[in-house]
Amino acid sequence: MSDDTQAPEQSDNVEVDEAAEVSWQEQAGLSGNASFEKFATVGDLAKSYSSLEAYNSRSIQIPTEDASDEARNAFMEKLTAVDGVMATPENYYVPDAAEKYTFSEVEGFTGDESVGELKAEALKLGMTQDQANGIHNWLASNIVANQTETASVNMSGMAELKGIWGAAYDQKIQQTENTVSTLAQKIPGLVNAERTPEFVRLMDLVGDMLGEAGVVQQDPRTQMTPAEARQRIAEIESNTEHPAHPDNEGARNHLQARKDLMGLYRTANM
Repeated sequence: MSDDTQAPEQSDNVEVDEAAEVSWQEQAGLSGNASFEKFATVGDLAKSYSSLEAYNSRSIQIPTEDASDEARNAFMEKLTAVDGVMATPENYYVPDAAEKYTFSEVEGFTGDESVGELKAEALKLGMTQDQANGIHNWLASNIVANQTETASVNMSGMAELKGIWGAAYDQKIQQTENTVSTLAQKIPGLVNAERTPEFVRLMDLVGDMLGEAGVVQQDPRTQMTPAEARQRIAEIESNTEHPAHPDNEGARNHLQARKDLMGLYRTANM
């Protein structure tokens, strides 16, 4: 080899290679920061940032204590857009928030003002749609069951009362209504009382007392109850002077009196 051979000149490539060995974290002054060590390149960081921006646009940030009303309302608008989440009116204003609850239909339950009250209470407690609907279905089912049981008991009681009053049932029912109308002048709301067998019996008893005192004008009944017929039969049979008595066959109206007595027996055995 000739001494004239010159060593190859160093190019700028060496300096470039040395620069390439410097990480982007070091170049950015972030060397040693664990939050950035997981990103191999600036491109990886950019991709992660882009995903974070997309996530933030869908996320819900809880307002701080000093947040404005606008920020709080914006938070609630996002939050209540999630299915099943309701707003609490004590802290945020969301128009007709309670009406967002929808309840399933329960057979036999027609609903009343209590449904609206349940919605308001559920909203106050921060219940989800499923929670509020579950409570509604449970309450409605119990109400229907109680109403069915009560109706069955009342029907049975009225049937028993009809057996006791016999042919006089309809007239006595009308008399109890007359008594209720009279008392309602002093007791507002009495006319709306449920006509349970116990209530009807009470009004019948009170009506008799008021009728005897002349307070209630009752039309004379043309029908006796079986008990009244039996009492009348006992009075006739114990009265030897009554035309229907067997010892009075020669009495002018004996035959008619005996027919009337037979009618009393039929009423007594109804």
